[in-house]
Amino acid sequence: MSAGTSSARWPSRLSTAIVFGLWALLVVHAIDFVVAYASPIPLWDDLALVRWVPGELPIDLVNLWDQHNEHRIPLAKLIAILLVRGAEDFRAPMLLSVLMLATTALVALLAVRRRRGSTRLSDAIFPLVWLHTGHGANLIMGFQIALVLPMMLVTLAALLLAREGPLGSRRIALVGAIALTLPLNGGAGVHSFPATIARERSFSGTARASVESRISFRVSGTLRSLPVEVGQVIQARDVIGELDREDLQLSLDDAKASLHQAEAESRNATSELERTRAGYEAGTETIQIYERA
Repeated sequence: MSAGTSSARWPSRLSTAIVFGLWALLVVHAIDFVVAYASPIPLWDDLALVRWVPGELPIDLVNLWDQHNEHRIPLAKLIAILLVRGAEDFRAPMLLSVLMLATTALVALLAVRRRRGSTRLSDAIFPLVWLHTGHGANLIMGFQIALVLPMMLVTLAALLLAREGPLGSRRIALVGAIALTLPLNGGAGVHSFPATIARERSFSGTARASVESRISFRVSGTLRSLPVEVGQVIQARDVIGELDREDLQLSLDDAKASLHQAEAESRNATSELERTRAGYEAGTETIQIYERA
């Protein structure tokens, strides 16, 4: 390896270390934030979990489908109940939310690195957006998993669709499973469903009209102006091209002069004919002169 190649890789390695180090730092900070500021006893929306923990309510489809406020979030509700029951701590869903946000940011960083071939400092936007404690209220409420989960699923589906190459059966199955899971996460999942299954496609080609008309000027000349553009809609009698009138005017003047001369010669010939005819009738002109006239 040459010294030039080694020195050229240093900026890329430094950017990678800074971005992934920032990701790790923000993950640790978010976990510490939850541990330090979240309540181990239920508050706000998490009070709805109280009856589930001792088993007062059975975990069945009817209870899971029951509204939480105005939302139906059976999947998020099931995950939160199992975590609280297993850990016996209402902060368990909150820590899972942090882990899902961390996973989303990490997958985005790796996907961009794979697509581009390197990591840039601007990639730090992913951990900064998803792991900052500016939205700390979401981190210290267990039921906010209902918002974090569909966000993670939509992001993963978008990254799967953005990968290069044809869509294989494995990717189609993963995206399909994500799309079917989203409506189980309430309104946050339902409104994200169309965006998950949509994929932009691009093709190269030339757009042409179904009917083409070839038009031309009746006379030849130099094109002076073309006041229309490709694709512009025109109406009947619209001017779409104009020839230089100077050359045409000169040709017209020459034609008029020739016409005047021909008319003068015609009048002279007619007068000569009438004079010869009168002379022939009067006997002053011979038949040969009259016939030549």
